[in-house]
Amino acid sequence: MIDTHAHLEMILDPDEKIKRAVDDGIEVILTIIDPTENWERALEIVEKYSFVYFAAGVHPHNARLFRKKDRLLEELLSHPKALAVGEVGLDYHYMHSPKKTQLEVFLSQIEVAKEKDRPLIIHTRKAFEDTLKMLDSLDAWGQKVLFHCFSGGKNEADEVVKRGGYISFAGNITYPKAEGLREAAITIPLDRLFAETDCPFLTPQPRRGEKNEPAYVKFVYAFLANLKDIEVEELIVITRNNFKNFFRI
Repeated sequence: MIDTHAHLEMILDPDEKIKRAVDDGIEVILTIIDPTENWERALEIVEKYSFVYFAAGVHPHNARLFRKKDRLLEELLSHPKALAVGEVGLDYHYMHSPKKTQLEVFLSQIEVAKEKDRPLIIHTRKAFEDTLKMLDSLDAWGQKVLFHCFSGGKNEADEVVKRGGYISFAGNITYPKAEGLREAAITIPLDRLFAETDCPFLTPQPRRGEKNEPAYVKFVYAFLANLKDIEVEELIVITRNNFKNFFRI
C-alpha cells in the first residue's frame, strides 16, 4: 500500500509510526513539506527513510508568508526525492490568508510546477470553482493534477476527471455522514484513484478518536475496495501503478 499524502513532521514519535506502517504493509509514504513552516524536520524524515518521498508547496493557509523572491521552494523541488508541487490551492473556509493573496500564491506555484515540470497536488476547500478556473486559465492540467483529500461530490469529481485529473480520498470517506464522498468515489475511474491518510488528521472511522498515522491508510483502502466492489489486493496494484504514472517514478 501507498500513503499518498501525509504530514510526518506533525506526528508524535514518527519513527515508531513509520515502523508500524511498514509492518502493516505500507511500501511508500509521500509526505508534504511546506517551506514556510518546520521544513527542516520534514526533510530530515525524508532523508532518513528510502521509501519516504515528498511534495513541496505553500499551503493556502500560509500564503501570507510566501515571498516570491525566496528560492527555498525551488531548492526543495531540486531535491532528488521531490516528486510534486503541493499541497497548493485555495481555502475559503478558514481564510487564514486573504483571498487575493491565496490566488496570487497559487498562481505562482502553478508557474513553478510548469517551470520544474512537476505534477500538482491540490488543496481546495469551499473554493472549488475558483480552483478549477485557475487551473484552466493556466493550462495546468498537462502537468497532471491530483485533488488530495477530496471533499466534493459527484459533480465536482466529474469536472476533475474530465480534465484528466486524479482524486485521492482520506479517512473522512469512512465517516457515516460522508455520503457525498462515497457517491463521488463510486463513479471515479480506478486509474484516477488514490488513497491517503492526510495524517495526523482525519483518522478513519475504525480508529476515530486517535491521532491518524500512515498505517491507518489500510482502512481507506478497505473502504474504497468495498465501494468499488473489488478485492483490496487489486486496488493496491492499481493505485501503485497510478502512483508510478502520476509521479513518474
